[in-house]
Amino acid sequence: MLKCVNATMLLTHCIIITLKTFIHSKFTHSLIIFIMIRTFLLSFALLLSASMSATEPFTILVTPEWEDIPHTYEIFPGKTVEILHFKGADFAPKHPTLPSFVHKFPLTSDGTLQVTLQNAQYERVDKKAHTDDIFIKENIRIHTSVDMARGQAIGTIEFVPLRRAGMGFERLVSGELRVNHLPVSTLKNGAPDNTTVSKLSSGELYKIAVSEAGVYKIDANFLTDELRGASTIVPETLYKQAVK
Repeated sequence: MLKCVNATMLLTHCIIITLKTFIHSKFTHSLIIFIMIRTFLLSFALLLSASMSATEPFTILVTPEWEDIPHTYEIFPGKTVEILHFKGADFAPKHPTLPSFVHKFPLTSDGTLQVTLQNAQYERVDKKAHTDDIFIKENIRIHTSVDMARGQAIGTIEFVPLRRAGMGFERLVSGELRVNHLPVSTLKNGAPDNTTVSKLSSGELYKIAVSEAGVYKIDANFLTDELRGASTIVPETLYKQAVK
C-alpha cells in the first residue's frame, strides 16, 4: 500500500506541474503535455499493478487431531501393519503408511513458495517400525508446489507431521506455517519456455540397423561382439529410442 500512496502523490505532483506548464504556454505545447500525462498515467498503472501482485507473508495454523489408537490393517494373512492417523490425513503412494498434512490454497499468480514451521509443539508417540520410516527425519521436511488449474494458480503444502527423537518418534501437536509467495513470470520473451535436454545430448551413441519391424534381444554377447569398444557398457544406463 505504501507503493500505491507514493505513486499517487508522484502522479498528483506531476499533473499539477504539467497543468501549470500548460496554462503558461498558452496551449502551444498541448501535444507534448498530453504525451507527458499519458506517460505518467501508464507509469502509475504499472506501479499499482506491481504493488497489487505482491503477496504479503501469511500464517497457517496447524493442529492435527491425532487419533489415540492406530489403524490396523491386514496386508496378507498373518501380517498386519499399524498406521497412525489424524483427521483429514492424506497418504502418499511413496510412503502409504505415513499420514501427510496437505493444504491447498489459491494464489494471485504462478511462482514459488517458501514455508517454515514455527512454534512447533510435539509429543512422544509409540510407533511400530516400518520400512516407510526412512522418510521420517529429525526435522520435518516441507514440500511445496505451485500448479496452474484453468488459469488459476494453486499452492500446495505437504509434509509428514512426524520427526525422529532419539530412538523413537514424536508427532506434531501444533505449529504455525509461515508462508511467503514469490511470484514469477511464466513467460519468457512472450512464449512459454519448453526447452528440454535430450537424453542423447551426451555419451556414446550406437545406431543398430534391423531388417524389419519386430522385437530384438540385445544381450551382453551382442554388445561385446558386434559393437566396437562396448565392453564397458553398463546395461542399466542404456537409453533405447526407436527410429522409424
